[in-house]
Amino acid sequence: MKIKYLTAGIIALCIISGYILYLRIKSIKNNNGKPFHVVCTTTILGDAIKAITLDSINIDILIRPGVDPHTYKPIEPDMLKIAKADLIIYHGLHLEARISDLFAHLKHSKQTLAATECIAKNKLICTNQECSMYDPHVWLHPLLWIEVVDNIAKKLGELIPHQKDTYIHNAQIFIRKIQQMYQSTLEKSKKILPEKRVLITSHDAFSYFAQAYNFETMSLQGINTATQTGFADITAVVNFIIKYKIPTIFIESSIPAKTMHAIQERVQNLGMKINIGDELYSDSLSISSGPAATYLDMIDYNLNTIINGLT
Repeated sequence: MKIKYLTAGIIALCIISGYILYLRIKSIKNNNGKPFHVVCTTTILGDAIKAITLDSINIDILIRPGVDPHTYKPIEPDMLKIAKADLIIYHGLHLEARISDLFAHLKHSKQTLAATECIAKNKLICTNQECSMYDPHVWLHPLLWIEVVDNIAKKLGELIPHQKDTYIHNAQIFIRKIQQMYQSTLEKSKKILPEKRVLITSHDAFSYFAQAYNFETMSLQGINTATQTGFADITAVVNFIIKYKIPTIFIESSIPAKTMHAIQERVQNLGMKINIGDELYSDSLSISSGPAATYLDMIDYNLNTIINGLT
C-alpha cells in the first residue's frame, strides 16, 4: 500500500515538475517580458540598429571594432548569443564569409535578416565574370546604406509591431542625417583635383566609396582579405604608384599594415617618396573614443583623411 502511494506521489511530482519546466521554456520563448534581443555582426550594423531603436531593445554586436569580418569566426560565447537572439541581422553578400552558411541554415528556425538583400542587383558591383558574386561593402556608399537602414527598420517594425511607427520615424531621421552628411562630404571632396583622385588601399573595400565620390581605386588584396598577397600584386601596385606619381597610400583599421609598409619601402628604394596616410575605417567603426565611432563620423573621417593624403 505504501509503495502504491509512493509511486503515485512520484508520478504526481514528475507531472508537476514537467509542467513547471514547460512554463519555464514557454516564458523563455515568449521573452518573459524582457526587451527584444537583436544580435548583429558588425559595429556598422549596430550603429544603424541603435539609431532606429534607441534604447528600446537589447543589442549584441559579435565582431568587435578593428576585427576583420571576412575572417571572423564565432567563439562559444558568440554562439550562445546567437542561440538566444530574437533576431539575427547580418550584412550578407558573403561579407561574413566564415559564418554565412550558419546564417543560411538558421533562417529555417530563427528570425534572420540579410540586411543588404533589399538592394537591386544592378546597383551592386560584380566581383567575377559571371556576376554571381558581389562586393559586400555597400555601407561605403551612403545612398545604398540608406536602403539598408530602411530595410532594417521595416523588419524590426514587423517583429515589434507596437514600436513600428516609432522605428520608421527614427529611421527617417537617421536617413536625413545620412543624406545631409553625403551632400556635405561630396562638396568637400571637390578639394581633390580630378587627376589626384586615385585611392590605393590595403584591400578592395572602397569601390562603392569611389562610386559615390568619383575616385579610382587600386588595392593590394581583393574583396576577401583571406586571399593571399603575392609578389606580382606588390609589383603591380609599386609600378602604378611610380607611373602616376601617387603621393599617399592608405592602411585600414581592420587589416595589418605590414604589406603597405613593404610597398612604401620598395617605392622609396626606386627613388620616389611615398607617404602612408592615416588609417581608414572600412569594415569596422572605431572604438567609442575614436574618430569614427558612428557611421556618420566614419564616412566624414575617411573623406577628410583621403583629402589630407591626396592634396
